Amino acid sequence: ISVIGSATLDDLCQSVRVSIPGLGSAVVKINAGAGNKVVEATNLVVDATQLAGDAVFTNMAIGRDAGQMTGNSQLAGAFGQSASTVTIENLQQTAWATTAGEFTLAGLSLGFSGSECF
Repeated sequence: ISVIGSATLDDLCQSVRVSIPGLGSAVVKINAGAGNKVVEATNLVVDATQLAGDAVFTNMAIGRDAGQMTGNSQLAGAFGQSASTVTIENLQQTAWATTAGEFTLAGLSLGFSGSECF
C-alpha cells in the first residue's frame, strides 16, 4: 500500500483487463496528462504489487502498518509506505486498487483498447 499526500503525473496510462460475460475479455484503458496537461492527485492510496520508474519521494516512510498511516482499519497489517509528495517519471505499476481524495485527470480519455499500457 502506497499512501501519497499529493502527486503530479505526466502521460498517465492505466489499464485493466476485464471479463465480459458472453464476449470474453477486453482492456479498459485510461489516458490523461499528455503534452502540457498534468494529472494531480491528493490523498492517493495505491495497492500495488509492482512499481517501477524514476522517482523522487519527499518525507518518505517505508514498512509501516498501512492501517496506521491511513486511519483505515481495513488496511491494518498491510505493508505500507507513505510520502508527502512524489514525482515519478516513466512509471509502470501493477495495482489492485487506486483511490484518491481528489484525482484531476486533464485530457482524460477512457475506452476499450486492444492492448494494455505495458
